[in-house]
Amino acid sequence: MCLSPVQADTPKVCLGCFKRLEIWDKTFPPEPSLPDGVDGFFAPLLYEESVRRLIHQYKYSDKRMLAHALLPFLVKEFAKLDEDIDMVMAVPMHKKRQWWRQYNQSFLLAEGLADMQNILHGRDSLTRGRFTRPQRGLSAKKRKSNLKGAFNVLEDMSGKNILLIDDVWTTGSTMAECAKVLKKAGASKVFAMTLCYVEP
Repeated sequence: MCLSPVQADTPKVCLGCFKRLEIWDKTFPPEPSLPDGVDGFFAPLLYEESVRRLIHQYKYSDKRMLAHALLPFLVKEFAKLDEDIDMVMAVPMHKKRQWWRQYNQSFLLAEGLADMQNILHGRDSLTRGRFTRPQRGLSAKKRKSNLKGAFNVLEDMSGKNILLIDDVWTTGSTMAECAKVLKKAGASKVFAMTLCYVEP
């Protein structure tokens, strides 16, 4: 973090850092095709160098306080949803990986967004029961097979509209696998929201 003063008109990010973040206008690159089970996708930023460094610090350098700087981007994106959301939940992390990292970065964002929007936070509704290798560097096909059977839903989701939160959308395979098990549990619609989108 640069520790520069935060401007009132930027979302808890100093003006210098804010200008280096690439806001995604959804036209270039165009929005991705949605995988089966995902009813909508929202992301405020593109995964370019400044965003990459910011998210890397947030995930791997114990900079969990960055959630407060990143959350306003999601709040602004949430305003674009034209559906009522019954529950917000994070893409879960396996307990072994969470023990290594000490926290789930997506959980902090989901919790913050749920609190700000006064929506139920499904803290333990979706779990990761199988330890999987990191998705980074895998092909789209291997990403999909890597996640098969990894997630479990622990409560009835009948009729609920769910908003799933994660940090990065690459191929959408993680969100698709989560959406599949949520809809098997009765969810009506599953929307995906991430901090950033990786240009294919």
